[in-house]
Amino acid sequence: MNWAKENKFEAGLLVLAIAAAIGTYLFAGAKSEKYDDAKESFDMAAGQLRNLESRKPYPNVGKLEDRKKAVVEYRGKVEGLQKALLTYRPKEFKKIKPGEFTTKMNEVGESLHKLYGDKNIAFPPKWQMGFEVYTASPPKDEATDYLKYQLDGLQWLFTELAAAGPTELLNVYRALLPVEQGKPMMEKNSNKPYHALPVELTFRGRESALRKILTSLASSKEYFFVVRSLRVRNTKADKAPRSSDVKFEEAPVGLPGGDPFEGLGDFNFPADPADPADPADPTAPADGGAGDGAVDPAPVAPEPVAAAAPGERVLGQVLGAEELHVFLQLDLVLYRGDVKLPEIK
Repeated sequence: MNWAKENKFEAGLLVLAIAAAIGTYLFAGAKSEKYDDAKESFDMAAGQLRNLESRKPYPNVGKLEDRKKAVVEYRGKVEGLQKALLTYRPKEFKKIKPGEFTTKMNEVGESLHKLYGDKNIAFPPKWQMGFEVYTASPPKDEATDYLKYQLDGLQWLFTELAAAGPTELLNVYRALLPVEQGKPMMEKNSNKPYHALPVELTFRGRESALRKILTSLASSKEYFFVVRSLRVRNTKADKAPRSSDVKFEEAPVGLPGGDPFEGLGDFNFPADPADPADPADPTAPADGGAGDGAVDPAPVAPEPVAAAAPGERVLGQVLGAEELHVFLQLDLVLYRGDVKLPEIK
C-alpha cells in the first residue's frame, strides 16, 4: 500500500492494465461464443444448400416450370391408378331394406352349404359367412349398403375356396364394421381412398388348395382382396416322417439278378466307331472299315426284346401327402368414389 501511495502514477497504470486485460478476456469470450453460433448457423445453411443443389430439378426460378411439369406427369399416373382401382367399385352402392339383406344372406348361405356339401367339404353347421349375428335380428338400416357389398364379396370368396378343393372349412370370423356399431365408417375430413372390410378364415386341405385360392385372390377382376396375414401349419408338424412309414419290396418285379439293365425295355445303343473290331468276328476288317473294295454288309435289325412286366413301386411316399391348416386374414377393399386429388397451382 505504501508503494501505491508513493508511486501513484505507476499504480494507476497497473490498475488500467489489469482492467484492460479483464475487459479483453470478457470481450473475446463473448465474441467467441458469437462466432461459434454463427459458424453453426453457416454450416447448417451450407448443408441445406448442398441438399437443394443435389435435387433434380434444382429448385430455382429457371427450373420451376420443369418441376411443375414433373408434378403434372406424376398426377397423371396417380389418376390412372385411381381409375384402374375404381373398376373394383360396384356400379350401384346403395342401401337396401334390412329385411332384404336378411333374405339375401339366407339365400347365399343355403347356396354355399349345398355347394360345399356336393364337393364333400366339411364346414361348421351354423356357418353363415360371418353374418351369424343377423340370423336372429336384421342389421341397422344405415349399414346395409356396406353389408350387402361385403356379402357379395364373401360369396365370391367362398365359391372360389370351394373350387380350390379344401378338405374342411374350420372357422370364419367377420369383425363388425364401424357402421354396424353406430359409428362413421371413416373419420371426418379423412382422405383415405378406401374402406377395409375385414374377414378371417381357417381351412384344412392340401398345398394345392392354398395355391389355388391365393391365385384366385390375386387375379380377381371383381373384388380386391388384400392378404393382411397368412399362417400355415402342417398337420403332421409334431411327427416327423419315419422309415417305418415306407414299405420296401424285397424283390422288385422286372429286376432279377444279373444284368441290372435286363428287362427294362429295348435300349438299342449304337456302336462306338472308336471301339476296335471284335476279334471273334472273322468278317470284320482289321482297320474297322469295309476293307479294300469290300462293301459293308447290310445292317442286321436287332432281335426284338420282350417288354418287361410293369415294375412295382419300390419306395412309398414319405412327404407331400400331409394336409395343411391355413389361417387367412383378409381385407375386402371398397374404394371410395369421392376422393379428389389436390389442384396444381
